[in-house]
Amino acid sequence: MQNSFIPPEIRKFFEDENGKTILIKGEPGTGKSILALTLLKEICTRGNGIYLSTRIDPDMIYELFPWICDEIPAQNIVDATQSERPTKSAGMGPSAIGTSGIKPLKYTDVPEFLKAVYTRTEKLENPIVVIDSWDAVVSHTGFYKPEDRERLEHNMCDFARKAKLKVIFIAEYTEQRPLDYLVDGVIFTEHRTEEERRVRELTLGKLRGAKIKQPRYLYTLNEGIFKYFKNFESGSLNPAISDPIPDLSERRVSTGMESLDEVTGGYEKGSLTLFETGNCVMWEHQWLIYATIINFLNLGRDVILSDGVTFDLLRDKIFPFTHDSFHSNIKGVDIPHMNDTRREMDDKNKTVLWFFDLDKIEEERKEIELIISSWRGDAFLAVVKEGKTIGDLDHFVGSFFKIKMYSGALCIYGEAPRTEIYTLENDVSRGFPSSILTPIV
Repeated sequence: MQNSFIPPEIRKFFEDENGKTILIKGEPGTGKSILALTLLKEICTRGNGIYLSTRIDPDMIYELFPWICDEIPAQNIVDATQSERPTKSAGMGPSAIGTSGIKPLKYTDVPEFLKAVYTRTEKLENPIVVIDSWDAVVSHTGFYKPEDRERLEHNMCDFARKAKLKVIFIAEYTEQRPLDYLVDGVIFTEHRTEEERRVRELTLGKLRGAKIKQPRYLYTLNEGIFKYFKNFESGSLNPAISDPIPDLSERRVSTGMESLDEVTGGYEKGSLTLFETGNCVMWEHQWLIYATIINFLNLGRDVILSDGVTFDLLRDKIFPFTHDSFHSNIKGVDIPHMNDTRREMDDKNKTVLWFFDLDKIEEERKEIELIISSWRGDAFLAVVKEGKTIGDLDHFVGSFFKIKMYSGALCIYGEAPRTEIYTLENDVSRGFPSSILTPIV
């Protein structure tokens, strides 16, 4: 699990004490303000960050993002909205908590604005200033002509370097403009809809002085905090045996992960749970299968795998996390002999887990149909690559999940039940396969 909510390249960019400028740009609703606030939360450890709010009433910032009350003091949030409203004072209700120190910043021209910024930062060590938004500042100072705006932006960048300020400009436009070339860094925030679900991606356009190892990251604004997701990593484990999770209900078994149970409701007995993997996904989904198999074995149940080679690969991944006495409960069986193996089991009423790799099974789908029809009290999992059909097995699918990569992050979402997109981050903290699921919102 990652500790930082901000990509490492951006953190590296802010490490030195030189003055520099960076532009965060994107359409409305892409999370530019939340990204800037999260940056201040992570980087300004000594109270050296100033947030100039030209668009949002600062009192509303505390209401929309209550987590910043403990992270960014009121005196570091400056009301630059040019509003004529009366300033709230302490004791005026919940929204005023922590905001009594907010001071309005009034300006009508560039020298006045620069002086106001300098006055608020001159005593800070390695200060960072967020201007949200730069478009509003340009408007208030009357620089409407392109050549005037470019001159203003050049002066602002020069001022930041000479005063050793780190300035974060937030802008609503998405096209290339002169400011993009003047600043030291450019970050794009964007969102799109894929299969009627939200996907958010951040692009690092340039970051002078910081090597860009990964130019695009998936991110979320879950709980009002910006969080990026790094490339999927399986992680290493110091094996431990966990307490198994019992069935969630009479008809539904646990996935073996509490977080996945919360999203899926578990796997329904008597129907097929199908995982469709994107073409760019190899075997990252095994983590999900491991967790379910391990949980079944530690419940003292049996597991039947449809392919002997797959069994050999899985065995080294699951035995360290299961009790020795249950190792014989897992069986790799060819499709034609699977039904016979199930009939030979001592307890016919005990729930058994079946796993099918449908990419390796082309001619034996009818036999799988017969197996599912015959053992309605069992649980059935299967994987198939995107674009491949599963024939008449479609009638037995009770839960259908798609697993894809977005900007290197492993994600899952449900078609049945329908869910939003969640990232899957491997959690190795407890010594057994588990994952943290975070919605992309």
